[in-house]
Amino acid sequence: MNFAWRIYRRLAQAFPHEFKLAYGTEVMQLGEDVVDEIAKRYGTAGLIRLIADIAMRVPLEYLSEMRGDMRYAWRALIKSPGFALVGIISMGLGIGLTTNVYSSKWEVLFRELPAAANVRARFFSTKWVCILMSEP
Repeated sequence: MNFAWRIYRRLAQAFPHEFKLAYGTEVMQLGEDVVDEIAKRYGTAGLIRLIADIAMRVPLEYLSEMRGDMRYAWRALIKSPGFALVGIISMGLGIGLTTNVYSSKWEVLFRELPAAANVRARFFSTKWVCILMSEP
């Protein structure tokens, strides 16, 4: 039962911030009151059902908040399309340039070192210098 309460408490803390501000204390109090009763009345199956219920509600709350945020974003985009276009173009350029810079740096940092070719080039250049020095 103590283990079930710890899982319930962790899941209750995983709710979005706005949800916790509005309902956080009630959710925690309800869980504290109900976990003992469910454990006595329904046993382990009831505790699993309670934890599964709250585990399914956490992502649904996040999706609900994202839906509201998306509605607000669409309204803001419709009200000022010029500002939205500038923002979208700026984000696209920023992401594209950053990707280009990091991919080129990645190529420079992790390319294969030409150790064998470098040794031959030094040998040939040293031999060439010797030939030049030996001729008057």
